[in-house]
Amino acid sequence: MAAAVEFVLVDTSVWIDTFRNPRSPYINYVRSLIEENRAVTCGPVSYEIRSGLREPERKTVLPLFAELLRLPTLDQDWDEAGELRARLRRSGFTLPSLDALIAHLCLRHEVALCTLDAHFKHVPGLRLTAPLTASSAP
Repeated sequence: MAAAVEFVLVDTSVWIDTFRNPRSPYINYVRSLIEENRAVTCGPVSYEIRSGLREPERKTVLPLFAELLRLPTLDQDWDEAGELRARLRRSGFTLPSLDALIAHLCLRHEVALCTLDAHFKHVPGLRLTAPLTASSAP
């Protein structure tokens, strides 16, 4: 997927913040990614979003997600994400299971990750983009 356009997978943590916090400092960044057709999603993020949506949010959020490019997940991605998680655990850090798959998909498809979850900083080679790269990030 590497190309002149840098695609960014927007993680669940950022979607939730921008959907539920009208004063989110990340709204403009996410909006620009969408307008530039650079925002992508994947199965695990879609799963997390759909499972946590409140009924009134569904009419707005689901059509938005239907328009986003979705990174394909192959059977081998599950195995490789498991290996990534095992390597991290051996080094002393345990990454949540779905987050290991999200990280692996970003690595395989060569896309950056926009997240509020600091644990992604432990994944070697994973490119993080705003908001986590901002100095004020948690």
